[in-house]
Order: sequence, then C-alpha cells, then structure tokens
Amino acid sequence: MKKEDYYEIYELWSSSREIRINIQDDTYEKISKFIDYNPHLCIVSIENSEIIGSVLAGYDGRRGHIYHTIVRSDYRSKGIGNKLIDKVLDEFKSKEVKEIDLLSVINNHEGNNFWEHKGFLLNENLYYRRKNI
Repeated sequence: MKKEDYYEIYELWSSSREIRINIQDDTYEKISKFIDYNPHLCIVSIENSEIIGSVLAGYDGRRGHIYHTIVRSDYRSKGIGNKLIDKVLDEFKSKEVKEIDLLSVINNHEGNNFWEHKGFLLNENLYYRRKNI
C-alpha cells in the first residue's frame, strides 16, 4: 500500500457497511503516518489497475493489530481476502509477533465467518472501550 492509494482505498472502505470509518483516525495524514510505521503490513490487491482489496495492519512492538480489511464485493469468495491476511500473518511471524488483535462489527456475519475460518477466536472476556481526547 502506498500513500497515493489512500483516496481509492477510502472510497472502497466507504462503499462498505462492514467498515466503520473513524473521522479522526482515518484521515489521509493519519493513514500516511500509519503506512510509514508499518509499510509491510499495509497491503492492497490490484486487478486491472484498480484496488479490489486491502488490509491495514500494524505492530506496536508488543502486539499485532488488523484494521480495515476489505475485498470489493464483486471479488469476494475468490481467495483474495485469504491471500491478503496470509501475507500479513507471514509479516507478523517474521517480526516474531505472538498475538494479533482485531475488531469486527457484530452484525458483519460474512466477515466474522471469515475471521473464524482464519483461526481468530472471539474474546468474550473483554470490553472494548474508547475515549476521544
């Protein structure tokens, strides 16, 4: 993923009910910084010069985090999401990351089935909390 891809990726995110865009964190400036920190963990899938899938992932020195994973609806069920996530998992392994977190929208049944299939367990012992400052 390159910084120049931002607007096309943002459009892809915006076209989906499964992605929750955060107006504070998902700006061009913040995503550009995120790509600078995690260049090998932010990946796109391209076909016919168009971005058809992307994953935004990062490593904070302690844990891996996966954000905003999407495959364009007309390209789903073709293994693109698996390839994107497998690439990210390989990158995490190369950094010796032992734990990866992600958030998924509760009513995103297709996405939650995908994550379950990839071996991500539901943690029912935690609350996700947020405070904007």
